[in-house]
Amino acid sequence: MSPTWQEGVVALAVIVAAIVLAIVLRMLLMRAFRGSDSAPGAARMLARFLQVVLVTTAAIYVLTMFGVEITPLLGALGIGGIAVALAVQSVLSNAIASVLLQIRRPFRRGDQIATNDFEGRVLEVNFRTVRLLTFDGNDVLLPSSMVLDNPITNYTNRSDRRTELIIGLDYDTDLARAVDLLRETVGEVEGVAATPAPEAWVYEFADSTINVEVRFWHGATNAERWRVRSAVAIACKQALDAEGMVIAFPQRVVHLPPGESPGATSSPS
Repeated sequence: MSPTWQEGVVALAVIVAAIVLAIVLRMLLMRAFRGSDSAPGAARMLARFLQVVLVTTAAIYVLTMFGVEITPLLGALGIGGIAVALAVQSVLSNAIASVLLQIRRPFRRGDQIATNDFEGRVLEVNFRTVRLLTFDGNDVLLPSSMVLDNPITNYTNRSDRRTELIIGLDYDTDLARAVDLLRETVGEVEGVAATPAPEAWVYEFADSTINVEVRFWHGATNAERWRVRSAVAIACKQALDAEGMVIAFPQRVVHLPPGESPGATSSPS
């Protein structure tokens, strides 16, 4: 039985409605991800996937209206779909991970992060990878699924961060005076935050030194960290030298047998 013109009009309307709905859905998704790192990548991929689902559903509905037997076709599509899914499993997992990264937002483009033993600035999050520019100038592409499944440290998510510097002092040092001196000195270094205030604590009694740990806060970027850390180290050395306090170095005490002088060698037997 041939389809009537009314059924043809309905079928055409269903197809047109599905296409229009797919276009509107794509526009809504792109608008929702506007300003996001993955708008040109993961968001567009998700929109295309939903478009295919809508149009395919409409096509199956139209074929059913016209009495076409689609059960064998659906079976073939199901088997083919499983085979394709297994073949592109890695691509799909990375694509889904990219979308989840955009939803969770652990970092944005321009943030400085550490993940999977890499540190650097985020250049891009596309539909498969997270692109980093490491601090030593390398361009690294990390699969999004690896980034999502592993710890992420975002250095620039906050305005400041803390750094520690250990200074080894001689065992004859007046520790109370040294701790106060280091705390005051660090607080005067440019770039060190006033709040939280710098700290200095006796850390441990090592083999050749008494170690004092200095803690201070500064700007969040990696460049600021190294600039301020270097300035703090220089200022602490100058302050200790001015007070006659020694930054110790490893020493070894040698005990000689009674009657043996330094430099003596034993005669051959």
